[in-house]
Amino acid sequence: MPIFPVDLMSYLYQGYPDAQDPNASPYKEILPDLQVPNLIGRQILIVDDVLSNRQYMHELLKSTGCCITLVDSGKAAIDVCQIRLFDLIFMDIHMPDMNGYDTTKAIKNIRYARKTHVVGLTSDAIDSVLVTCLEYGMTSCLSKPINAEDFYSTVTFMLHKQNNEQRIVAQNGLENIFFDNVNIDIQGALDRINNKSDLYLKLINAFLKRVENLDSQLKILLDKSVSSESSQFLESIRGTALSVGATELSDALSGYETALQQGFEAKLAYDICMDALHRTCKAMKVIERKIPQL
Repeated sequence: MPIFPVDLMSYLYQGYPDAQDPNASPYKEILPDLQVPNLIGRQILIVDDVLSNRQYMHELLKSTGCCITLVDSGKAAIDVCQIRLFDLIFMDIHMPDMNGYDTTKAIKNIRYARKTHVVGLTSDAIDSVLVTCLEYGMTSCLSKPINAEDFYSTVTFMLHKQNNEQRIVAQNGLENIFFDNVNIDIQGALDRINNKSDLYLKLINAFLKRVENLDSQLKILLDKSVSSESSQFLESIRGTALSVGATELSDALSGYETALQQGFEAKLAYDICMDALHRTCKAMKVIERKIPQL
């Protein structure tokens, strides 16, 4: 097993040419003047086999105050996740030996990494890979070459995601549809896909199909002990829910997993999930009908 200078890499990427002199950055002139998020104390892992990609993301993150770890393979990512907890992982999908999908699946099997957000990085069309990303446990994905504004927006959403009571943000005419009924973060979902309403519609379709039998699937878990497979299943469903902004359902699923693990009030947590699922699906069907009219 290779040795990783994890603590050192978390604060300084030694292979980066301007590690000691920020004014010497080769990217300085191509980076737009953007508002940089405050990520002091956050741990972020970058997984990409291409050095220039790692350097670019390091450049974007180094002024945020976060601790950055860079690795160049799926195996290295799994190894470092076994000894360190991260708040966010950026994962290249196409890597030799072990791709980003399988790497993410393996990381999600590490007990304390199950809830870590993973953002896929791909040169493919987002529409063609996003559903697959969600199925493997990723929360979202970004296109390559990486746009700095999209990168910061994604980091901010993942790490500063708010759960304000009944928060629904106006977006493309979808304002306050379910203010008193269910918490749907439409704005957050659209932010992650660059406000592409057609892609949001595809995500809604994928979500509704994914949860068709969720009631019976969740009920089965009541009679089983919690396993890595069941935890991974719940995390995958949470990722699908978050992709459409279904934060209330996502929170309910987290509560259900906790109840199953603790063996306390699991039936009540199941009922809460069913209530959130019913109201979320009803809301999504209305949004699904409304989007083509915009």
